[in-house]
Amino acid sequence: MNRKILPFFFIILLSILTSCGYSIHKKEHLPFTKISIGKIENKTFEPGLQDKLYRSLTDAFIQYGFEINSTFNHRIEGEITKFEIKTLSEKGLLTTEYQIIIFCSFRLLDTDTGKIFTIDNISEPFMNYFVSTGRLEYVLGIKELAIEESLKELSREIVRLILIQGNLK
Repeated sequence: MNRKILPFFFIILLSILTSCGYSIHKKEHLPFTKISIGKIENKTFEPGLQDKLYRSLTDAFIQYGFEINSTFNHRIEGEITKFEIKTLSEKGLLTTEYQIIIFCSFRLLDTDTGKIFTIDNISEPFMNYFVSTGRLEYVLGIKELAIEESLKELSREIVRLILIQGNLK
């Protein structure tokens, strides 16, 4: 009986692995392999967001196989237009759950051809959440970690959209 079931499980496993929607992208399948990161403008009152986003974008592009240098002809630039932290829930007059909302827009430019690819999907709010209670120092520390994680996720989304839609060849 076990010999009859084994091929059945093998077929199910094979179909799950081949239909999961994930695929491996090789470097030669990238629309381009070299990019420069231009100016990221912070139009919010949250200090240092542009520097944190610049670092997150750099890390995300490197993770996806891009080379980064300021002389490359493909350049991404953008602006953070709105940053909010909203209270979602309170306990005993203390905020316990927060929502981070980031509005931003980006452009991918090919400086050789003048083509511009606007990343519209990021114009919608990018949201993340964090939970924290206790002393103010602890809450601020958790807030900073949550902001950095939000910017990492945002950077990965930007790179993903460029990989899917940003073919400027």
